[in-house]
Amino acid sequence: MEPVVSIPGFASAGYGFDVLAVPRRDVLSHDVNEFPALAAVPTVVFPAFACAFSGTETVDDAVYRVNRALLIGRLSRDPVPFLKMRYRNDALAFAHACVYGT
Repeated sequence: MEPVVSIPGFASAGYGFDVLAVPRRDVLSHDVNEFPALAAVPTVVFPAFACAFSGTETVDDAVYRVNRALLIGRLSRDPVPFLKMRYRNDALAFAHACVYGT
């Protein structure tokens, strides 16, 4: 299963969200000691923009986006598109991956 599943077709008056995002439990972090009842919640769903998730994210990518970059609790947030690039530098003989969020 993908780390975050995007469900298209979502709309809410006054907001530009176009998908619902459903992260796996291992992606969404919260303080289990401070909020033990929250740890029992089987599914968290939040409105999002389709440009935030490609469906090819690694668990690490998804953890960063859901917990740090997207501010999922702020409904007034703007889209945060991500571009992930990988290139090979033959002169230095190593591959490098970069993730950019605007």
